[in-house]
Amino acid sequence: YAVHYASVYRMYWRETKDNVLSIEQSFHQVGRPVIANALGIAIGLTVLVFSPLTIHRNVSILMWVGMMTSVFVTLTLLPTLFKYFPPRNKGNRPLQ
Repeated sequence: YAVHYASVYRMYWRETKDNVLSIEQSFHQVGRPVIANALGIAIGLTVLVFSPLTIHRNVSILMWVGMMTSVFVTLTLLPTLFKYFPPRNKGNRPLQ
């Protein structure tokens, strides 16, 4: 999810050179599909919780937690990091 968000952010940033606008546009384009995908996979994994095999239950719970954590970090922490650490060029200066 983070790669998807970051690539869309970079695309908007190259077009606008406005960090905050790029973050907002990226969130609006990527947010809903990321949440929908994560929920779909989480629902699919939930079926394994009812499996008689302990390993299936454990893997299901682990994947479910990992998926939700990934979505949360991608949609909250990543935009915050982009806000405070905008893209830089090779000279380690902020791009203008």
